[in-house]
Amino acid sequence: MAGASSRAIKVANFEPQGEKQFIFPNNKNTFYNNCKLNAWLKRFQTHHGLKLVSVHGLRHTCVTRLYYQTKDVKFIQYFLGHTDITTTIDTYIHCIPELSNLLVKQFNHTA
Repeated sequence: MAGASSRAIKVANFEPQGEKQFIFPNNKNTFYNNCKLNAWLKRFQTHHGLKLVSVHGLRHTCVTRLYYQTKDVKFIQYFLGHTDITTTIDTYIHCIPELSNLLVKQFNHTA
């Protein structure tokens, strides 16, 4: 149990760094590389009988769920850290068919 409490203390003392904050910081407060995260995730998913999805795949899932809950593409752009909304739309449009239809309708109304 001591490991859990020392971990909680470490998290509690973690200083926010604004936009440079890491989601999965290691004990040196730097980032894990993608290969290590995907290897850990694959072991976890295999152990628990889950469908295999990469960390990047989880990002796409997160964005799709965010869209269905908020319908706010501008927020999603900010959330992902994209400077240009076209990056957000071009990257995630294939995952959300109804968003494509909505954008076509909006374009037709402004044209």
